[in-house]
Amino acid sequence: MSNKYYSILTKTGQAQFTNTAALGSKLKLQTIKIGDGGDDNGKETSPKESDTQLIRERWSGHINDLYVNPENQNWLVIEATIPDDDGGFYITEFGVYDDQNNLIAIGKYPKTYKPNITEGSGSSLFIRVMLQVSNANQVDMKVDPAIMLASKRYVGDKFKEHQNSTNPHEQYELKINLQDAAYKSILEITDNILPVGTPIPWPSNILPDGWGFMEGQKFDLDAFPRLAKIYPSGVIPDLRGLVIKGRKNERELLSFESDQVKSHTHTGSVHATDLGTKNTNTTGAHTHSTTAYHAESNDRPGLAGAGGNITAYPNTASAGNHSHSLHIGAHKHSLTINEFGESENTVKNIAFNYIVRMA
Repeated sequence: MSNKYYSILTKTGQAQFTNTAALGSKLKLQTIKIGDGGDDNGKETSPKESDTQLIRERWSGHINDLYVNPENQNWLVIEATIPDDDGGFYITEFGVYDDQNNLIAIGKYPKTYKPNITEGSGSSLFIRVMLQVSNANQVDMKVDPAIMLASKRYVGDKFKEHQNSTNPHEQYELKINLQDAAYKSILEITDNILPVGTPIPWPSNILPDGWGFMEGQKFDLDAFPRLAKIYPSGVIPDLRGLVIKGRKNERELLSFESDQVKSHTHTGSVHATDLGTKNTNTTGAHTHSTTAYHAESNDRPGLAGAGGNITAYPNTASAGNHSHSLHIGAHKHSLTINEFGESENTVKNIAFNYIVRMA
């Protein structure tokens, strides 16, 4: 296969088409089944003509609509909708079955996660697959009215028919006109007060109809053209754990700013202390004794020196008890300020979900 994602007729499907062509009857397609390739995280598959079932089925439902593609008469378009209360699995494969539960066609689907409403992001998932056949007129759809859902094409056609009608409800002409005018006025007022794309705090994990969580997810630009004008990248901003800040002129719109603290300093000091001059305790009275040599001679009387006579002199006078002074002087000590606080800057707050209108 040249295409990464594709659908093919199984051998059973080929045989059924051949049989209906020979008998002049029609093949009745009834069910579409979804699988995850046998892995909870979704595993890509390689469908083959010999397949008789999906690798692992995760959902089964009736086909909502079946029609020939107006651009190619051999392309059969098959549509189904997975309800919002079904989910919690990935989609990587699909199979189309007839009213006898025979696998007529099998295909490889882009890996897609279908959430469940209990996960806080419940929404229906619209499935559309195209199947190339030799004669699309050989195929019909078997309908179970009890569980049939209106297809997107059917609703769109009926809505256009209703819009183009000059008087779609003759019996309620005045009432409907008033309601229609009031409805349009409400939409205009809503758009003026709450434009599409505005983040709104929402105190629930269950979305109101027509809204989506702001969790950084992609959205269909064609399905939500008004939202696409606000977020042309096709990605809704992820506001989980964030606050909204007014933009300064030099900052790019919708740009992300990480948490940080404004540049600042801390001051701290230890007062200078002058301990002045301190005295030792008063004590230590003492004397010193001396001895001298001298030589008696006529020319140099009293000269001290070796070989002279030894004369002992009295001790020095006692200085008495006394003390000494010690100068310490002014000085300082270093100061260390310990770190404190949490892992991020925050204020007192209450947690809400941010949601946005999907239109």
